[in-house]
Amino acid sequence: MKRLFFTVKQWNRFDWDKQQILTLKYAVILTDYQTKKQKISHLMKKFNFKNFNKGMDVFAKSMNKFGGSMGSMTREFSNDMHEFNEQSKITEEKNKENIQKIWGNKPTSLWSEKPINFANNKVSLWGEK
Repeated sequence: MKRLFFTVKQWNRFDWDKQQILTLKYAVILTDYQTKKQKISHLMKKFNFKNFNKGMDVFAKSMNKFGGSMGSMTREFSNDMHEFNEQSKITEEKNKENIQKIWGNKPTSLWSEKPINFANNKVSLWGEK
């Protein structure tokens, strides 16, 4: 059997059918294939405390920048809210004055002041017999 050498990237370019045909006709060898255990050990070799400290320093700096920007946004929002509250108080007072000019100082009621006696008002749904 003739041997064919492919990298994993080259091998994955073939669709499933072509891979099956090639494996039946040839002895296919993947040159850069790594098992899961090999990938983990390779990753752990890259991971050391020097790299970890660098990563944590970068992370801490970015969090500090983010916290500072959020603090400035909070201050801006609180200033805007104070201004909005002052303006709303002024407009509320103006609205009250305008309502008093229109309706006067006497409070008006939408409902009648005298009680309704329901005992004398009998209503029949089906008419009288």
